[in-house]
Amino acid sequence: KRLAERKGNHKDFVVDSRTSTMAWSKELHLAVQESSFVKESKEIDNSSPEAKMLLNKISEEAKQKSKEQTKEQAKMALHRLVSKYRGIVRTNSTKKPKGAPGSHSAQEVAIRNARSNPINNPINNPKWNPINNQAAQARAEEQRVNDLARYRMQHPDRVQVPTEALASPYAFERYVVTELCPGAVLNMLGPDVFGCPKLLVQQAVQELPQGWSDQLCSAMRGCILKDGRIVYVGQTGRELDQEALRWVTERGANDGGAGARNRPVLSWKNGNRITMKQARELLGARAVKVFEHPQKMVACKVEEELQHLLDAKLKLPLGIRLHRHVAMGAKADDSATPFFYVFCTVFSNVKVTRYNCTGQPDTMTINNHPVRVEH
Repeated sequence: KRLAERKGNHKDFVVDSRTSTMAWSKELHLAVQESSFVKESKEIDNSSPEAKMLLNKISEEAKQKSKEQTKEQAKMALHRLVSKYRGIVRTNSTKKPKGAPGSHSAQEVAIRNARSNPINNPINNPKWNPINNQAAQARAEEQRVNDLARYRMQHPDRVQVPTEALASPYAFERYVVTELCPGAVLNMLGPDVFGCPKLLVQQAVQELPQGWSDQLCSAMRGCILKDGRIVYVGQTGRELDQEALRWVTERGANDGGAGARNRPVLSWKNGNRITMKQARELLGARAVKVFEHPQKMVACKVEEELQHLLDAKLKLPLGIRLHRHVAMGAKADDSATPFFYVFCTVFSNVKVTRYNCTGQPDTMTINNHPVRVEH
């Protein structure tokens, strides 16, 4: 470096720091041999002791850096191997047998199972878990509201929803709850479906926009459980005689393609499936239309609100309410269908004969026919 500075050609010795140490040493060796000031100078020769000493020193430093780099790489490789295989070896983790209750292995197996289960972990598997994935549901709801608003601008005579109700998902929900749901709730709690007392039904309709009080929910829950009726709330664009009992069969799947199979809530006590004809003739099932609208998204929203009232507000157990989850059907609007219906399928003369350990109905009789609840 001093020799280069003396000749003013130190730029010939600038080496890229990104290159490896061995390449750095080789390039510097060539630079010392081929630099212009060494060739032109008569005082210094390539074979002089000064040049050899400089090159030897550079080579030793390069070897030392290479050794240090190799040690660091080995250390990192060892760390990766220990991290990878430590979970298998576990020499000092616990003295209990593997899989014993309370051991580290049992706890970690439970955590791993919970993480791999899409029902318990919507973060790792949000696409296939619409039940718990509220963020995806909110984005889809906003997209549906925006699509309906655009469709209303193009066809204002076909959409019976005010413009201000399509400003946001919250505005749309408030419009459905305050303007459309009272009539549907009146029909659902009336004598044709649940048969609640008239005063309770009127109070429920009045309190619906602000939310039902705990006292009202407790009173209606007691009437519903005492009256001996079980109800399924659904939505369809077909005639009720075709769809009102489709959910009770294995063909009633609403998603998954043509080969999908439904898991009915009710079955015969011996495990056989109930057909639509058996449900209608033997069990006395009947369908009641509680709401209709030309837009499917509006009908689906009313269906969702009614199911939410039975599930979250009244806290009816599975077996009294016959839908497993709230709003699980497809909600894409289909303008080719003239009207969409929200219906209730009602079974009367129901007596619960046995409850399971969680307090939910396990077996019951409908019209003196024993059936089982598939939890």
